[in-house]
Amino acid sequence: MKNDLKELFLKSLKANKEFSEAHFQLALIYEEEKDFINVEKHFGLSISYYEKEIDLIQKRGDFLLKNSQFQNAKIEFSKVQNKKNLCSQVFFHQAQYYLRKNKIEDAENCFKKSIQMNDLNYRVHRDLAKILLNKGHFDKARYHLEKSVSLNYGDFKSHYYLAVIMLKMKDHDEAEQHFLSSLDILIGNDKSKALALYNKIKMDYPKLFYPDLEEKL
Repeated sequence: MKNDLKELFLKSLKANKEFSEAHFQLALIYEEEKDFINVEKHFGLSISYYEKEIDLIQKRGDFLLKNSQFQNAKIEFSKVQNKKNLCSQVFFHQAQYYLRKNKIEDAENCFKKSIQMNDLNYRVHRDLAKILLNKGHFDKARYHLEKSVSLNYGDFKSHYYLAVIMLKMKDHDEAEQHFLSSLDILIGNDKSKALALYNKIKMDYPKLFYPDLEEKL
């Protein structure tokens, strides 16, 4: 199945070498095959062609706006954002790839570029915040985790990492609130994972008390 998809995307590029989505999908396939040269090549091409499309559509929208064709300009600007959303996803996956390769600076740059294209993906903010947290940039990490929580309150990881930051910043009340929120969310999905997380939290914050899990310790 994977080889069939690979051949399909390669054929599509013969018809149109600037097919951004095909380059993106090939990058993912090549990573599975551990062909890292082609991974980076196709991520780069996908982004490059998306940026080219964005620039062309933006200029078309600007021209229409300048000529008072407001409805048509609005349509073009909507297309621009759609392309930016797609490009943002490519940057996000490229950042994840760099993390797996332990290329932290490259990953950080890609997360930031992803946010520039579309700042509404909570996972991008969360994963960038983890890098910033590890670097000791607590204020910046906090900003991105608060953004992540606002975009998806049900993400227990965002609450957990935000609590870790609050603990480092000596804001114990805020830390406790987010630790409890992370456990509230997780216990409803997987009690064993919630218990493992509770044990981990208690090592850093012994005073935390969660009745439904305390009895399991």
